Amino acid sequence: MVMISSEDLLLIDQIVELQKHLIEVGTSKGLDHPETLKCSEEMDRLLNKFRSIYWESPNYFQQLLEIIKSKVH
Repeated sequence: MVMISSEDLLLIDQIVELQKHLIEVGTSKGLDHPETLKCSEEMDRLLNKFRSIYWESPNYFQQLLEIIKSKVH
């Protein structure tokens, strides 16, 4: 098992929290509201960062995805 760094966990926490916020804003204000769009752009930025870091390490990437799934449910 690969050791997951505190920076990795911070990035995962940011993604999970932003996902929750994006759902709340999109539900309450609508998908075309400027706040929803801004939040969506930030989510894209974080996910792109996540992918760029872990793209070459499929096993590591899989472990991180499992952590994200456990935090979301």
